[in-house]
Amino acid sequence: MITRIVYISILFFLVGCSPQTDQKSASAIPIINEDFYKNNIRILSQEIKSNSSPELLIQRAQLYVSIHNIELALQDLLAAIQQDSSNAVCWEKLTEVYLLEKDTVEALEAALHAQQFGSNDDNLYKLTSTIYLAQHNLKIGLQYTNHAIELNPTSYALYMNRGQMYLLLQDTLQAAADFDLAFQLADEDRHVCLQIVSMYERCAKYKEAMVVLRKTMQKYPKDPTIFYEMAQCYTYLNKKDSAWVALNASVKEDPLFLPALSQLGRLYFDQKNYSGAIEYWKRTWRIDSLYDIENFHLWALAYEKENRLDQAILILKKIRMIDSTCHQIEVSLSRLKTKYREYNRANLVRVDTLKHIGSINRF
Repeated sequence: MITRIVYISILFFLVGCSPQTDQKSASAIPIINEDFYKNNIRILSQEIKSNSSPELLIQRAQLYVSIHNIELALQDLLAAIQQDSSNAVCWEKLTEVYLLEKDTVEALEAALHAQQFGSNDDNLYKLTSTIYLAQHNLKIGLQYTNHAIELNPTSYALYMNRGQMYLLLQDTLQAAADFDLAFQLADEDRHVCLQIVSMYERCAKYKEAMVVLRKTMQKYPKDPTIFYEMAQCYTYLNKKDSAWVALNASVKEDPLFLPALSQLGRLYFDQKNYSGAIEYWKRTWRIDSLYDIENFHLWALAYEKENRLDQAILILKKIRMIDSTCHQIEVSLSRLKTKYREYNRANLVRVDTLKHIGSINRF
């Protein structure tokens, strides 16, 4: 079973995409010009009809991958192997496609076939190490990564791969050394920085993440994402005051930066400053009502804490329109409506009592 962090790493090492772009699916693979790829597919398809060959099928498979049609890419590669079962390039491409499909068993078999038929480049070793990483066989994965680095010592992605393995093996010092080298080889690219920080955070290595962020801040002194990630680390390190400063700096650089706005709302809520939390979640909602449903539940709770039950009910109704399957919303709405009716009833009794007292005093 491929975990979320490992699958993100697979996408990163296969296609060089940033984990900050899209961590949800293979759609993170960048499309330069989809029409360009489709036009080339049409041309290749005509050639394949008249003269099919493994080389043409491999080319079309690569184009299918570029437009995220993994199923057709897989069909072409399997057809190429039927024509030439000893084609090492085809087996290597098949390894990549199986990895995108999250099928590490088939990916490993394809990688071993590629090696058997003569493929001996750093990309194949990288792919094989990534498979073993996904299967949590870190020691063998390290061996393949080391082979890949010997063949291509200037690839920052390989050092990222090995750094992650060392991190999972609890060798933080060696991981830090590899991440630092990857950062240098990538010319201190912010996306590489954020990838490293993400790996550190998932292993609860927040101090190490802060070291990388501070280095990156020197090159990108006004980057709202860097400030936000620093705030996240400060929060986990229980340095709330520093987290406040970093989040406010993030919002100052980009007043529409949703992660920082939402997190500021959460910090206000945790400090029981419900009016402050409400204000920031209002801003978040205006920018994107779909951004952070979990915190919008807390937004309703903040209104309830301030005894603004009508507003709390309104927020929950809005959330229900977005997520009608959440049973908890109905439970919360039912509870709040009952509380609201009781509150109004109590107010009416109070008003009647005051009127009665007033009439007695006049008498």
